[in-house]
Formats: sequence, structure tokens, C-alpha cells
Amino acid sequence: MRTIGMLIEFIDNFTDGDLDVFWAAVWSGHSIKYFDYIASYIPEFGKLKGVPQNPKWHPEGNCDIHVCLVIDNVAQFKDKDLSMAAIFHDIGKAYTTTINPKTGQPTAPDHETVSANIVDKYKQFITISGANYKVVRDIVSMHMKMHQYNSGQLKKQSKRENLENMDVFKKLNVFAKADHDMPGL
Repeated sequence: MRTIGMLIEFIDNFTDGDLDVFWAAVWSGHSIKYFDYIASYIPEFGKLKGVPQNPKWHPEGNCDIHVCLVIDNVAQFKDKDLSMAAIFHDIGKAYTTTINPKTGQPTAPDHETVSANIVDKYKQFITISGANYKVVRDIVSMHMKMHQYNSGQLKKQSKRENLENMDVFKKLNVFAKADHDMPGL
């Protein structure tokens, strides 16, 4: 696993060949096989392994499985912004997941804010990889609002319009569908 110092040195020496291998792994449609490889670039990603999720919302299992399924769902688009958002969108769950004492189920309140803060840490990597940092950050920070929007839980018209007026609204909607629709479930 790379340290932050090693990561900075790596980014400074990142080559097009490294990018080709990275995107081939991300777009393989089998990202779970490349989980450790992706985590070698983004150590926080590796911390998702085994993080539990509420089976009511995530019958597919732990966070690492869910995130890899989302990565695979967006791989068809070969869109670097969507793929980076998939990698980072739930990364904050590694730091926010607790057990709800009322339900006995895992919960990760405000994980999208923690995830967006981790996106900030990787701004240079995201940019060098060819993704748009601002688009990735907006998708990551707003993906839960988009789920509320799509489910009808976001009722206040002004909040709905604020979301609709975001430059990333269309991509955010595509992403939310990929985050929600799990294959085989």
C-alpha cells in the first residue's frame, strides 16, 4: 500500500501507460478482481473491504461489493467522471459506519460529505487521470440527494430545482441509477 508521500511521488511520475492500466481495470466490468489494485492508488478505497451495509438498502452485501458493482454499472459508459465518482461515492462509509441502536443495522450518516472531502485529497490524481474534479466532487457530494429526488422524498420544490439546475444533473441522475440498480437483485 502506498503512503501519501509515495502517492505524491507516484502522481508526479504517473505515465500514460499507468493510466491505460488503471482505466482498463476500472472499465473491465469485473472491478472486484482489481479491488486491491485500485486500492493501491487510493488507499481509502481499500478500507471499504468488509464494511457492513444495511441489507434493506444493500442486499448485495458489504460496501466493497456494492462499490465494485457501481463501478461495473458505469463502466459501460467509459466516462471517467462517472467512474471516478463510483470509486469515491461511498468511500466515507469506511469512516462513518456505525450500528443504529434502534434497528441494530449499519448506518453511515453523512458519508457523502466525508467521501467528498476524500475526493478533495485526490484532486490532482483525479485531474491527471482525465476526469473532471469538480464534476466528480459534485456527484459524490450530491448522490444521496439525487436518491431522495428520484424516490420523491425530496419534496421541497426549491431543493428539487436547486438539484435540477446543477451543471451535473444529468450525470448525477445516470450515476444514481447505477448506484441503485444492482445486477441480479
